[in-house]
Amino acid sequence: MTTLTIALLLIVVYLVDSAADLLNYFTSKKPLPAQLQSVQTPEQQARATQYLHHRIKLGQSQGAVNLIVLLTLLYQGFFGWLQIEAADWSASPLWQALYYGATF
Repeated sequence: MTTLTIALLLIVVYLVDSAADLLNYFTSKKPLPAQLQSVQTPEQQARATQYLHHRIKLGQSQGAVNLIVLLTLLYQGFFGWLQIEAADWSASPLWQALYYGATF
């Protein structure tokens, strides 16, 4: 895979995750069905919606920072350098994977 393909896939995953979060948020604002009114009070539903909104905002911020860091590392060649270091460290694919995982 080329660097551009990987970058595009990372961006698509971020956008799909963001769309799913927004759909969850807008769905949570709808009133509960009559069958579930006894399970959760309207006050509890409002608190749960508020919690979901804050969780989504934090998750979006964290996801954006993660995406920027990954794209920066990808374009700076960090992963290629790390692969070369792991190959120099050991010829065994198992040890290379452990080195790679421990480093990143």
